[in-house]
Amino acid sequence: MNLLYLRVILLGVCCVRPLAATHPSDGHRYGESSYFIVKEKVDWYRAKYICAESRANLAVPKTQSEQDYIWELFLKEFDQNPSTDLWIGCNDIEEEGNWQHCPLKGETNAFENWAEEEPNNDYGADCGSLWVDRNGKWDDYPCNEEIYAVCETTVSNTPKFCLQTGKDGRLVSPEHSSTHH
Repeated sequence: MNLLYLRVILLGVCCVRPLAATHPSDGHRYGESSYFIVKEKVDWYRAKYICAESRANLAVPKTQSEQDYIWELFLKEFDQNPSTDLWIGCNDIEEEGNWQHCPLKGETNAFENWAEEEPNNDYGADCGSLWVDRNGKWDDYPCNEEIYAVCETTVSNTPKFCLQTGKDGRLVSPEHSSTHH
């Protein structure tokens, strides 16, 4: 196999594949983040894994506008009629009442959107969700239940580039890859 051909293949795998993984084709950009809905019903642990496979995390809204955006995105994905709730990234799995990544009512300078009387730990609920019956308010839900999920990844505004090979097969920097050299 030609060495130049092998280098081109390796560069393509090294440059294109990571870029595709950081921004799934069905991602929706909002601010500095991109979101995508997991459209199969999965438990919270599987949802977290699916997000991680795409170099993302289960989303946790940090502002009312982000909350509204995620909720509208979810509704659009299911023609305004989702059949169940939506996993987000907060939980109190390790210690009951000690919520990770989701603030509790009354915490200063932190956005929270818990429904009235939530979180309440009904039925051992330890994972956060956006509750379809309460128009997206947060609910604690049993982690082993299967519902949809929303993943979030940070989008960088930094331009990305890949190294290129010259006619001689050696790597060249982007500024030296023009046709004038």
